[in-house]
Amino acid sequence: MIPVTSFAGHEVAVFGLGASGRSTCLALLAGGARVAAWDDGEAARTAAAAEGIHVVDLASADWSRFAVLVLAPGVPLTHPEPHWTVECAQEVGIEIIGEHSPSAGIGRGVRLRETMAGASSGADASLLYDKQAPQPAPAPVPAPGGNPRHE
Repeated sequence: MIPVTSFAGHEVAVFGLGASGRSTCLALLAGGARVAAWDDGEAARTAAAAEGIHVVDLASADWSRFAVLVLAPGVPLTHPEPHWTVECAQEVGIEIIGEHSPSAGIGRGVRLRETMAGASSGADASLLYDKQAPQPAPAPVPAPGGNPRHE
């Protein structure tokens, strides 16, 4: 896991605690963020709490304390209507990003509104890609014959 340091020292709301949502929470925590996470399913909340993720009922939270909302894939941003977490984030004017949103690799992810408007480059990336963190070197390309080429 690559720690996401972009939100170090800030509180982040995360909605959606499936496997990728829990991984996102753990990467944010490893990078120094404070995470308040929620899922509508009790089993997902229980699994998250067992991994040390702070589960908070976002419906009754003070949204002014959050720097950003990280929204799980499949949670509606606009269609057929915005999810209630989206409305809460919009009321206080915080950024809304996806845990697996397309990005040009700049910054800490891409706003879902920009993605839906076609402003992204279409390159696949994730919030788990933190441009501020050192990235591993690519694996060597095998030369003909199956031996790695070292240049």
